[in-house]
Amino acid sequence: DSKGKLMIKEDQEVGQVTGTVYLNYIKAYGVVSFFALILFWSAEQAVRVLTNWYLSQWTQAEMDYMATGESFDRYAYVGGYLGFAFGFVALTSARSWMNLLSALHASKVIHWKTLAGLVRAPVLFFDVTPVGRILNRFSKDTDDVDFLLSMSMSEFGNCIMQLLSTLIFLAVIQPILLAGIVPIMGIYYIMQKYYRRSFIEMQRLDAISRSPIYSHFSESLAGVETIRAYRLETAFALSSDHKVDANHRAYFTLKMAGEWLAMRLDILGASIVFLTAILAITRRDLVTVSLAALTLSEALDVTLFLKSAVTSGAMFETRFNSVERLTAYWDLPQEKPAEIEDRKPDDDWPHDGVIEYEDVWMRYRPELDPVLKGVSFTINSGDKVGIVGRTGSGKSSLIVTLFRLVEPYEGRILLDGVNILELGLNDVRGRIAAIPQDPVLFSGSVRTNLDPYDKHSDVEIWEALSHVNLKEVVAGLDGGISATVAENGDNFSVGQRQLLCVARALLRQPRVLVADEATASVDSETDSLIQKTIRREFKQCTVVTIAHRINTILDSTKVLVMDSGVVAEYDTVPTLMGRADSSFRKMVLESDATTPSNSRANSRANSRANSSQNLAAMAASGGGGGGGSRLPKGLNTFVKRLQDEGEVDKK
Repeated sequence: DSKGKLMIKEDQEVGQVTGTVYLNYIKAYGVVSFFALILFWSAEQAVRVLTNWYLSQWTQAEMDYMATGESFDRYAYVGGYLGFAFGFVALTSARSWMNLLSALHASKVIHWKTLAGLVRAPVLFFDVTPVGRILNRFSKDTDDVDFLLSMSMSEFGNCIMQLLSTLIFLAVIQPILLAGIVPIMGIYYIMQKYYRRSFIEMQRLDAISRSPIYSHFSESLAGVETIRAYRLETAFALSSDHKVDANHRAYFTLKMAGEWLAMRLDILGASIVFLTAILAITRRDLVTVSLAALTLSEALDVTLFLKSAVTSGAMFETRFNSVERLTAYWDLPQEKPAEIEDRKPDDDWPHDGVIEYEDVWMRYRPELDPVLKGVSFTINSGDKVGIVGRTGSGKSSLIVTLFRLVEPYEGRILLDGVNILELGLNDVRGRIAAIPQDPVLFSGSVRTNLDPYDKHSDVEIWEALSHVNLKEVVAGLDGGISATVAENGDNFSVGQRQLLCVARALLRQPRVLVADEATASVDSETDSLIQKTIRREFKQCTVVTIAHRINTILDSTKVLVMDSGVVAEYDTVPTLMGRADSSFRKMVLESDATTPSNSRANSRANSRANSSQNLAAMAASGGGGGGGSRLPKGLNTFVKRLQDEGEVDKK
């Protein structure tokens, strides 16, 4: 029962690679190029057989000359042999050149289509798929398609064509040989089919067992500090060893299967050589010595061709297992279109920033229970709304639906009266700015991180940096706004990365800003700076803040309290604090967000006039809801301190 499990088992095909996979590769390879390749192969092997036949004729002429003195034109034979040789070289070179170029084109097409399918996949796919599984396909499988598949196809094609041309030649010279070759070929067919069926499954097991190694290694790198802190290095090393051993078991079995096949194919090849030798002896009066020697030589080659044809064919099909795994990403579920031409909003939309949720229902996966259950509320233009709630209440899910990371299955979300669920994703996400809890920077320059689409001038970028007090910091870097940003922004502190994210949002001049507890990971000084910047620079914006700590949203215009996927409360701070049965009031008291002992909370509230006025209003109302005229001790002391410091009037 997979219900409730987050990670899904990696998909594994069963049986031989389907014709659809081969067809997809031929389309990427080029249909014309594929048939031209077959013609080149046929011509190449025809020239090879004719060259050997011509050499046997030359040898017979030399023998006749030595026996009877019959003269012949040796230079003509030399010229003819060189002509065949150069023709074979030309055909081989042309075939190899065309195969490599076409295979390169095919690998590019497959890679880009796989990447396109991946980046357009919904967030749900990445929630249930480990990163190591994706890395495995874009590393080992892509490497197989880029380099090994073209070599395997060339080797397999050569073996098949050489085997066919040799068998045709033997059948022409010794027709009776077919009576012995046909049953041998039947045994060969059964054996190679049995082997290939097992081989492809073992190869799949090898590929599947490799993914946990990548996943475990990447997870260990990401959490190496935690591993060392808990002294679990040995346990993680042993876990890695077990995963490597599991992969090696599959790989070892794969190699042993190859040895199993090689022995049996040697027996079949030796049988064909034995039949050819017997016929050469019994029919020596009907076949010249040179042709008999040539047929025996070609029969010896059959042993090699048989072994190579099966092993290279199995390896060829194995490489197509990589194509199969990559093309599986072509059919991933996709997000809604990035742009819908007949649903394009106005250039100045949204102009007011009014957000309306109307009976919105959402679940993260079809088999799971809904996390939003008929949510309805309205955020007016310019409101500063804080969203609070217990863990799992659905507060983050509201933002998920606003950015359409997961599509609601019922209801409407209106932004300035336009249903955003009917628009293209780029039109929705491009008009709403976000400041994430974990600041995200990408490898590149400061400029590309702030303005990835190159829509703003250098003057505007410097102005945005000055607003977040980073102008001097960036100016001191080598290159200024062209300075390099390390992977994940590691050459900046956490606070600086968060300020850069604020500057990025500031550049876009949005009407709607979403902040997911943007100050959760910074010190109090940077916290104060970020909060001041948001209040000053986004004064006219509609700001939606997901609050993991209550004291961060005490100066909000309204507070939205979520509980088990429904709106429990939605009102102003004084009104909610004035209700004795208010869930928000209980959260404030439980968190002790406004007691003097919480210096960080005091620092925030001390710098916010709106918060002071809200608390002063509560003090004036005596706490509101039936609790008498006394405020809780912590709130009362906090308001008194604000009065003493002049933050609110004595009255």
